[in-house]
Amino acid sequence: MERLRSPLKVGEVEFRNPFVMAPVKTAYGKPTGEVTKRHLAFYERRAAYLGGIIPEPFYMDSSLRELPVQIGIHNDEMIPGLKRLADMLHKKGARAIAHLSHPGRMANPMITGNVYLSSSDKACINGGKPPQRMDIGQIEEAQDLFVQAALRAEKAGFDLVELQFGHGHLVAQFLSPSVNDRGDEYGGSEENRFRFGLQVLENVKEACTIPVMVRVSGEEMFPGGFGLDEMIRFCKALEATGAAAIHVSSGSICETPPWYFQHMAVPKGKTWEMASKIRAEVGIPVVAVGQINEKEDAIKILDGGLADLVAVGRPLVADPDFVGKVLGQVQGPVRPCTACLEGCLGGVKGGKGLMCVINPALGRDKEEAPVQKAIERKKVAVVGGGPAGMEASLVLVERGHEVTLFEKDRLGGQFNLAHLGPRKQKLKKLVDYYVARVEKEVHVVFKSPGTEELVKEYDAVVLANGSTPVDPNIPGLEQFAWAEVLEPQRMPHGKNVVVIGGGFIGAEVAEVLARNGNTVTLVKKSVEIAPDMEMISRKMILKSIEELGVRVLTECEVLRKEGDQLFINRQGREEVLKGIDLVVVTKGMVPSSSYEEELEGKVDLCKVGDCREVGRVMDAIHTAYECARLV
Repeated sequence: MERLRSPLKVGEVEFRNPFVMAPVKTAYGKPTGEVTKRHLAFYERRAAYLGGIIPEPFYMDSSLRELPVQIGIHNDEMIPGLKRLADMLHKKGARAIAHLSHPGRMANPMITGNVYLSSSDKACINGGKPPQRMDIGQIEEAQDLFVQAALRAEKAGFDLVELQFGHGHLVAQFLSPSVNDRGDEYGGSEENRFRFGLQVLENVKEACTIPVMVRVSGEEMFPGGFGLDEMIRFCKALEATGAAAIHVSSGSICETPPWYFQHMAVPKGKTWEMASKIRAEVGIPVVAVGQINEKEDAIKILDGGLADLVAVGRPLVADPDFVGKVLGQVQGPVRPCTACLEGCLGGVKGGKGLMCVINPALGRDKEEAPVQKAIERKKVAVVGGGPAGMEASLVLVERGHEVTLFEKDRLGGQFNLAHLGPRKQKLKKLVDYYVARVEKEVHVVFKSPGTEELVKEYDAVVLANGSTPVDPNIPGLEQFAWAEVLEPQRMPHGKNVVVIGGGFIGAEVAEVLARNGNTVTLVKKSVEIAPDMEMISRKMILKSIEELGVRVLTECEVLRKEGDQLFINRQGREEVLKGIDLVVVTKGMVPSSSYEEELEGKVDLCKVGDCREVGRVMDAIHTAYECARLV
């Protein structure tokens, strides 16, 4: 436990504790690349308890951007803004670490003016533009970009520089045997593939006086990529060249994005093991990263000797006080990061900036400012105990209102099924967090309240009573299941099952049914399966249902059911699916209309979550937060 609070040095720079914030893209910037007030507010909110912060990756040339609104370190005009960022971190007691990244072939193809360079002319297998094979002059220019960016970081007052040598970015494209097919001094042998990165480090070290860290992928996690043994040898060479620390992650943004993003499907602890094996072979500090989202994780890594420092990224997005709570300096439960990527990656890719499912305060005008106490204390009823109802109740209580939460069944609502989907077990932490807090902080009544009771006894009502499945309205289909079929006691085995509806719920249900030994046919009216699902999760589920042999019928409409036969219209032709044991309908949901007509105009009323508009859990939590702030 003492190692969690003990100061330590990286090079000659002392950190007050071994916690650093990992670089997480925010998309809070401007096309010019300057540091904004939104950046400053975001990092200031997180700096109080950390040993250091590595802000989002800085681009080193305007033609090498990963995001249109990324922070730049590409010219001297950026130095004043970067200095404001570093100065603010210092005032909070945290060290400032500049993360320098050259994406190579992974520069964003959607940004006009970007260029695509690599060790070879091989395009990323997951998409992207074919890169130009770099000649010696371009190699030297790229190396100089690192030097000039590092000098600007030093002028701006950053304490350290971190060089991105992993994650499928340019240096990793030279290291990786799967990408680098060169025949010159930068390709072929291990020594030659190491050369580009080692020269970058050597040149930066010669130019700067501040310590230089290096971030690597311990393994690329795909056949043909570099493995841990090779990376250990590279890390020894980095140490010999003057690296002050090694930051060990995993994966490649091109071939293995779930590992790069540490998606919830990736097993926790694998990257820590890589860090431990590298640490055993080098004499400089090693940083572990990857789903370090519980106090026990930090204890295991630090007290267990797996690494010298821990880097925490998305858990600090979910809960800015995460490290403070781990250190015992802030009281209260941790808002859990489930590594779902729905808000953080989804918000950035969707152009809204960094968001979070469970932290609805993130990214607003007044960055995560505490909710304001209500001017007038009111009696408020919240109807429905799903995520929306629980979030609304907690915020209302925090504002000083007298709150009663009505729930007819059990807290969590339909979201109690979410963790039963494939690769989603970690979502249970979200429900557990809300339930534990609500049971402690909110008066809960397990019943459906009467409208008269709501009107007479409460000043305001928040409706959070969710949604109901769409009536399939299929002749002959009298008995069918919904997503509750995921519950272990309801899950069939060895049956012939048809799933109607190919959204993300239908796709998840189909996969779990197939994994339990059922023969599954997925029927969808449109062409795409799970089109609105988060990108990485969607790719995994499409691959899984194909490997499991799920029969997918798109552009199909179910006409009727007769006995064990289901008649469908498939692209204009009638076909029959025979021997059907079970039909599961996941054609969507409609907002619950109960209470609204009876309460409208009789009491202050606010609708949140699915009863307002059917959407994702993030939509439910965020609408609840907005409503509760205004009551």
